[in-house]
Amino acid sequence: MKVYRGFWEGVHGGGAAVFVQPHEGVPYSLSHQVRHSPTGLGWGDMGSGAADLARSILADHLGFIPSPTIYQEFKRQVVANWVDGRSWGLSSDEIERYLDSPRLQTQVTAARELRIWEHRWGIGEAS
Repeated sequence: MKVYRGFWEGVHGGGAAVFVQPHEGVPYSLSHQVRHSPTGLGWGDMGSGAADLARSILADHLGFIPSPTIYQEFKRQVVANWVDGRSWGLSSDEIERYLDSPRLQTQVTAARELRIWEHRWGIGEAS
């Protein structure tokens, strides 16, 4: 199990810092999977930083970058609800419970199968 934690660094002009704490092992910075926000991660709104945070968390959790349909819904349902400027935490168990919803399960399963197929045939990761 992993725990994802976000912190706001500084009051004015600061930025978001997101760390991943594996069950056993050393915490590491969440890799920013840039697609919408070249300036950084964010939460508490429906903006580009929140989209990239949702994308980055799910990429780390799943082991591949999910489709926009999946991470944009995760942004709407989870990331946008965290309070801007406040710390938050999210476990991999909570992410799995979210992804297990019937509405998303088909999409997640299809994305996993596509990733396996791409890996098998040596095709680059779709984003």
